[in-house]
Amino acid sequence: MAIESTAITDDVMFQNVMKDPVTCQMLIQSILPKLKIERLEVHTQERVVDDRKHKSVIMDIWAKEMGKDGPARQYDVEMQVADQHHMDLRARYYMSRLDTESLRAGKNYSELPPSYVIFLCPFDPMGTGLREYDFVYRCNQDFALALDTRTEIIYLNSVGDKGEVSTDLQNFFKLMNGETAPRTKFTNKIQFRMDAYSRTPEWRDHRMYIDTLVNEGKKAGKQEGIQEGIKKGKQEGKRESIINTIKAMRGERTADADILNLLKKIYGSDYSSDELKQFMKEN
Repeated sequence: MAIESTAITDDVMFQNVMKDPVTCQMLIQSILPKLKIERLEVHTQERVVDDRKHKSVIMDIWAKEMGKDGPARQYDVEMQVADQHHMDLRARYYMSRLDTESLRAGKNYSELPPSYVIFLCPFDPMGTGLREYDFVYRCNQDFALALDTRTEIIYLNSVGDKGEVSTDLQNFFKLMNGETAPRTKFTNKIQFRMDAYSRTPEWRDHRMYIDTLVNEGKKAGKQEGIQEGIKKGKQEGKRESIINTIKAMRGERTADADILNLLKKIYGSDYSSDELKQFMKEN
């Protein structure tokens, strides 16, 4: 039998599927088949902050490969459903936060673990048709020379038609695209996790929340239901509520103009139009 679902691109579903270390390990192994991925410690929706007045980040999946003396490698995996501006700069900042978290006071630079920032995109982020884009630091004058920073930024394009990726990763692309994927050990594991989570009250509430946002957002947010849905989010803080609203509506492929109109209706008294646009650029 085959499985078919685009729900894996939903942030909440993706995080709940991948919080299982075995499933997460299988995904990362499919992305980096040349590595031998060992036992993972997985954190979802992890807020990375420091003691200074710097911008915090919330990572979809932060996985640490645990060695005897601490993390051997670490991975930030993001489900990026919207084609946003400044994704390159976002990747740069996420990598810097991984480094900050990895190297505490008193440690030597040699203790920095290899780090990977990975974006899963149901669109082509670079526009050349490649399924995978890997970026490292290379010398402009001689591309054979590369810095040994132990870092790599990877953009994965589920709609690409050029270049080779592993069979498991190609099957995951099919799930992202809403196509039929063959049943394998990997896809069976994903389907099991999706089925289990889809039966929880948390998922049902999430889907109801998204449906309300989408349906009422198209009506410019005038109905009582959308206000009640956002009111619940505001209890967790206005900034978190705005971020959750943007992610939820982008998960439904809602146009940016419609998202902005909805945010203005709800948060216009607290944030300017430019500030709301900045939220959308960053999330």
